[in-house]
Amino acid sequence: MKVLLGALLTTVIVGSAALAEEPPATPTWSRPTVPAAVADLSAEDLSGNAMVIPGHAGQVVLLHFWATWCGPCLEELPALEQVAAVLAPEGVTTIAISEDKNAGDVRSFVAHHAATPHVVTVADPRRVAAKALKVNVLPTTVIVGRDGTELARLVGSGDWTGKDLAILKAEVSGQPADQPTTR
Repeated sequence: MKVLLGALLTTVIVGSAALAEEPPATPTWSRPTVPAAVADLSAEDLSGNAMVIPGHAGQVVLLHFWATWCGPCLEELPALEQVAAVLAPEGVTTIAISEDKNAGDVRSFVAHHAATPHVVTVADPRRVAAKALKVNVLPTTVIVGRDGTELARLVGSGDWTGKDLAILKAEVSGQPADQPTTR
């Protein structure tokens, strides 16, 4: 019985780790059937100070969950930074929430890569924000509306120069596209 329980526990732990490392083959948009308020989320700024997110009342907030060890996350970051620059004048705040367990890895990554003023990078080493929003796969992008409710989310890497950008712009404008499915 102990061997069976140990094998089951190992399978669950290994399976959970694989979920966080492997985005779906096809990125998937979804929209909540009943929009729920996104509670204040806690994270750390890059200096290690506690902060609350989204904390941007009246603005659309793009919460992008990523990690320095996540290859697909790193591939899409430059395009996401361009999207943030395009959407910032429309009142959209983009927050990149790192799921690295060591906030020092995030600080080092940001220090060695061109930072953009349009993306706020924070650390979530204890996965408080990720757990609150039920983010289990990286990368995941959650759109929070001006009223503080979740509008939609993209699980997997976004095509931030093509169809996913069009869907994002539609969600931000309040005229959602048909693409996101309900969950």
